[in-house]
Amino acid sequence: MGKENSKDQAKTNAAPPAADEKKKESKPPAELDALRAKIIEYENDLKRLAAEFDNYKKRAEKEKSAARMHGKAEAFAPFIDMAETFEKALEHAEKKDMPAGPNSARPAGDKALHEGIHLLHKKLNSIFAAAGVREIECRGAPNHAFHEVMLQVSGGPAGEIAQVLRKGYVMGEYVLRPAQVAVYMNEEKSEEKKEEKVEEKKNDKGAENNGAANNQ
Repeated sequence: MGKENSKDQAKTNAAPPAADEKKKESKPPAELDALRAKIIEYENDLKRLAAEFDNYKKRAEKEKSAARMHGKAEAFAPFIDMAETFEKALEHAEKKDMPAGPNSARPAGDKALHEGIHLLHKKLNSIFAAAGVREIECRGAPNHAFHEVMLQVSGGPAGEIAQVLRKGYVMGEYVLRPAQVAVYMNEEKSEEKKEEKVEEKKNDKGAENNGAANNQ
């Protein structure tokens, strides 16, 4: 009987520490809210890091593609000059070898040379087409990304391209060489400027005459 009482007393004495441990394990609501907020913050950081890494990969691929395109552009640059040389040679050959009369004919040597240049020019154009190289269109208003305005001329719609001074070429969207063009000037503004200059000259001359008269 004494032993049983001792056991019950021991259990009774052991109960409070277990309750204290449960109290210690349970966290107050404020602390739980702080932990949840911290977890959400970490999740957002991870999402942001993943997005930044994805943007980095896209940017690196874009830069790599641009570097490849730049290398191809540098490789094709000399061939552009070659194509223009062929075009000028063809124009010269056509003028030189033009028959003088109905019974005239081109010399055999000149004809063979003309055909050879024509074939080379055609072959070069096919290489350009395969590589995505094309001539820049020069119509309407100039686009400063593709056209370089060299001078202004009169006789047409103001601001529009009047003449191509040097052809330009692109490879895809990469500008190999901008086209050099002349554009029509705004003739009304041009006339106004001329009148202003004439008026300035008159004023300067009047001032000189007044100064001379005062000196006398």
